[in-house]
Amino acid sequence: MPKALVFSRDVGGTRGLIPVVKILQERKFEIKWVAQEDGGGKDILSAQGIKHCYIKSPQDIKCPDLIVSSACSGQGVEAVRFFNSAKSVVVQDQRGAGLKNWSEGSRPSFIFVNDNIDVEITFNAWRGYKSSQIIISGYPALDSYADFNTARSRNKIYDLFKIDDGKPAVLFAGVWWETGHAISELVESLNALSEDVYLIPRLHPGMKDETPEELPLWEESLAKFRGVLIDTHAPGVDIRDLISVSNLVVSIFSTVLTEAAILRKPNIAILYPDRGMKIYRRLTGLNYYPMVSLGCTDIACNRIELMEKLQKGISGSLDLSESQGKVFKCDGKNSERIADFIEDIIQ
Repeated sequence: MPKALVFSRDVGGTRGLIPVVKILQERKFEIKWVAQEDGGGKDILSAQGIKHCYIKSPQDIKCPDLIVSSACSGQGVEAVRFFNSAKSVVVQDQRGAGLKNWSEGSRPSFIFVNDNIDVEITFNAWRGYKSSQIIISGYPALDSYADFNTARSRNKIYDLFKIDDGKPAVLFAGVWWETGHAISELVESLNALSEDVYLIPRLHPGMKDETPEELPLWEESLAKFRGVLIDTHAPGVDIRDLISVSNLVVSIFSTVLTEAAILRKPNIAILYPDRGMKIYRRLTGLNYYPMVSLGCTDIACNRIELMEKLQKGISGSLDLSESQGKVFKCDGKNSERIADFIEDIIQ
């Protein structure tokens, strides 16, 4: 029975590992999941009843046969460096995210990515890393969309929140950084346009812990909105439900924009050069947002652009569906591909 150590920190990285680990357990892998106390992933694990533990350093645990880590886990980096005789894999959940954490000497045996753009980003970030070590699998967290019933999900939200299906709904999904500024820009723009819409504001689960200084501006901005706010904190409601009911999805650089693209929803990234784009560049080393380059997301770099894109998105003329359909083809087997590969390298 192969022994695997699993490491995750943030919400997105943890969600990406859960379906992979589930398959490995079904295939008789012995799993020890190490969460980080300073990340939001532990809350996802607790909510789903997934057993996990905390450690101070890799010296506290025995050398495994395999290390599986999200790109966001600093303890995963330490474990790969410390247990350099063990096979190791990293599972990406967003293009470029976390790559800067993995310096030479602590890089995994293999990394799983979504597509050829991901391959290029990883290859450029990790000089000396072989292209044969970068495996295109698709993002495992997206497997749940393969059989997702959009109509049923949308009707559930209509009934739960008494939403009029004749009035457009705009979903805003926050990240940790610059969320206060972005929601302020969105509210100011919607008010200026006098659009009669529902606004569905969704905080990132980790923001209150990671960047609590964003909360006052978040709350102040929502108080200024002149339309109808939808409070989405109800049992049984997840982000897929909110995307399905939305006519337009807005964020900064959240993976929610990828999920919106999978459901063929128009979506906008608020990436002002001195705000969201500055943070994204610092986190990933990229000077561009790949979802925009792929034609799956539109971008707003200032207030004027944001208002123009919002008008198009709300009216239904911001059509990105053709590119979205070419880029994202969900067969529900991304996690299985990763598990198959892991089994092969362990044997």
